[in-house]
Parts: sequence; C-alpha cells; structure tokens
Amino acid sequence: MRFLIVDDSEASQFMLGKFVESMGHQVAAKAGNGEEAVAAYVANRPDAVIMDLIMPKMNGQEALRAIRTHDPGARVVMISSMRSPQTALACKEDGASYFLFKPVRLEEFRNVIEKLLEEISPSPQ
Repeated sequence: MRFLIVDDSEASQFMLGKFVESMGHQVAAKAGNGEEAVAAYVANRPDAVIMDLIMPKMNGQEALRAIRTHDPGARVVMISSMRSPQTALACKEDGASYFLFKPVRLEEFRNVIEKLLEEISPSPQ
C-alpha cells in the first residue's frame, strides 16, 4: 500500500513512515499541514492517509473533509494527542476510517494497517 503521512512534527512523520515501511508498505508523500495534505493527496492518490488532527493552516479534520470531496472513498486514519471522544466521533462522521490516540501503540497501528490492507485487497471467499 502507498501512504500519505501528515503531521506537523517531522519526528512523527519520520517514525510513522519508518513503521509503515517496516510493514512492507511505501510512503508516497509527506505533508506538514492540512493544506499540503490535500495537495499531496490529489497529486499522489495514495491508498491511505495517516493524518494528525492538530496542525497549522488547516487542521486534520478540515483536510479530511477536503480530501473526501476529491475522493469520497479515501481511507484516512486520524491520530491525535487530544483525547476527546467527541472529536474522534466527529472525525468518524466526516469519513475517517479509524481514529487513534497518541501516543500510538505499535500493535494498534499495525492492526489498523492490516485492516486497511484487507479493505483494499479483500481475501477471496
């Protein structure tokens, strides 16, 4: 799978990217804010997006909505240190595939990536 990694922290971008690559997937692009994320999504058409919620210029929820207007089937995993069930629910209502709280546990992250892979390439019945 090809991923777009979106986080205003370069360290987080690096760590998320390395984890994705360690699972045998590719980082198609990275972005540091929501505006860059929308442009990178349109330019690269990744299989999935991993996106932070709190970012400058355009937050992750706004970028999620914008990406979904370009591609209603976009698979977006939201991540945030803001532990608000209401925010997680709002993101899910806006079309987020999954919502993870930071610090992201690697096993939980691995499970989400495996679920995304199953959604993209369902196993034959």
